[in-house]
Amino acid sequence: MLVLKSLAVWILLLIGAMLNGFAREQFLEPLLGESIALPVSGLILCTWIILICYSTITFYGKIPENAYKAIGALWLGVTLAFEFTFANLTQDRSWSDIIPMLNPLTGNLMLFVLLITAISPWGCAKFKKLF
Repeated sequence: MLVLKSLAVWILLLIGAMLNGFAREQFLEPLLGESIALPVSGLILCTWIILICYSTITFYGKIPENAYKAIGALWLGVTLAFEFTFANLTQDRSWSDIIPMLNPLTGNLMLFVLLITAISPWGCAKFKKLF
């Protein structure tokens, strides 16, 4: 049941990420330019992840500390699987096209988004004193 609940919350994260990407392309890039819009979008997505996690963390009920770490690992795994599969199948991008997205020096904060995705369940639970 924990896995299903975790995946349900992850779908909210996915929806937010997709809306964030749409907003970046349609509004932020024309307004700010790509070099500024990309990191701003990354910060917005990190904030979204933390807000959703904080809002839903009690949804899991009473679980041990390690379960929150497992939720983060699951979210990270499905995020990576989705990112690589989606990019490969729908955008015809290879792994070598995707790997540079993990370099924050390019302005892309994907590495930080992945880190926030992985640690936010544990961090939000710790902040709310759930363990």
